[in-house]
Amino acid sequence: MSNKTEKKKYQLIKWKRDYQIDIFILQEHWALENFILINFLREKNAKVIAIQHSFFLFPLIQNKFKKSNENVLRESIKSYKTVNALVCLSKTDMQLWKATNAQNVVYIPNPLTFDPNEIQVSNLTSKNIILVGRLDKIFKQQHVAVEMMSQIVLTDPEVQLQIIGNGDAEYASELKQLVLDLNLSGNVQFIPFQKNITQYYQNAAAMWVTSSMEGYSMVVAEAKVFGLPVIAFDLEYPLLWEAGMTKVDYMDRNGMVRATVEILNNKTLALELQREALRSIEDIYTHKTVQKWKRVIGAVMDNQPITAESGVSTEKAKKILSSQLKVINPDLFALYEQIQNI
Repeated sequence: MSNKTEKKKYQLIKWKRDYQIDIFILQEHWALENFILINFLREKNAKVIAIQHSFFLFPLIQNKFKKSNENVLRESIKSYKTVNALVCLSKTDMQLWKATNAQNVVYIPNPLTFDPNEIQVSNLTSKNIILVGRLDKIFKQQHVAVEMMSQIVLTDPEVQLQIIGNGDAEYASELKQLVLDLNLSGNVQFIPFQKNITQYYQNAAAMWVTSSMEGYSMVVAEAKVFGLPVIAFDLEYPLLWEAGMTKVDYMDRNGMVRATVEILNNKTLALELQREALRSIEDIYTHKTVQKWKRVIGAVMDNQPITAESGVSTEKAKKILSSQLKVINPDLFALYEQIQNI
């Protein structure tokens, strides 16, 4: 164990004593240190709420399937059996963690980045399509968006695709070359990560989501706050996909192009989709998320069981997980089956 981890242990206990801390809230970063600290705090009889920020098998999928990440997942399963509560970002994850015998698992959405009462929604009059997220060939698949633009411009050469975000430098170069090869220099813009992205949401007509996998997708929540029609490949995992979006079959590029063209050319349809998007986020308004957190913290403080929202069945959760994994590495689901009951 590193000296750094030992120092953190000392600091946590010092804080607990000096500031009379009742509960520690730890958010995973898929590092062994995080789970070492959870175990340490529980051994010292400190109350711990863990936040599981991404989806269940993410540590196995990232970093080219390193063996060390399998160990991280195994440690997370062991640690989450000891915590006072585990907060997840989807009801599917909630059920998958329950299947590992994790304690007091609940679903609580992320708070919204923007206050719906303080922003101006898009007027949907531009011809800008935005795609927001890190540049990532496997998960975000921005190259698919660029390729679809070669079809979009045949129907309307004024449509613009704004790809917003930083990421893998090699992939960024590949994307820029693809734009040149498809003669789309006048239709595709690469915009680096923005601390304030308001102007791009407000000046967009629609958002594309070309991801192969998503756990929660804050950018979809943000797009909905600004009233954007969101067009995405259908994914069962994230709850944000359940309403207020236009979904096409996974990797159905022609279907996404057709849906986009219809939305861009039909203002009545676009406005109806905007209303649906705004209605769909009412259940995840920040004040409702705060109330859910208050209930969880109060239950942990009072040593009471936590009443979780109803979720999908374990069988359904496994099917959803399997469908999401098959586009990345089908063997990972077999590994999940092996380790879930550690």
